[in-house]
Amino acid sequence: MMVPYNTKIIAAILLNDIEIDEVRVDNSIAIRCRCKTTDGLLDLDKLVASGELDELFSLVMSCLINQPAAASVSISEEEFKRCLKSLTADAG
Repeated sequence: MMVPYNTKIIAAILLNDIEIDEVRVDNSIAIRCRCKTTDGLLDLDKLVASGELDELFSLVMSCLINQPAAASVSISEEEFKRCLKSLTADAG
């Protein structure tokens, strides 16, 4: 049941030149991604802004705990700008 959702998450990440760098679990789950290109970072921002990752992670969590769950995926504006600046400088 969970495999299709995990596959969609992995596909969304890999197809957009994004790799998972670190996962931390505390009161929440933090997933640190590394974008190899500016396009990858912009694509990740679109996935977050569209709510697509919220939906996919909510479905995965619901399957894991066998009850409804809501996930919220975000990128801080400060971190996004810092990464965009870094990728732009590296490209250029």
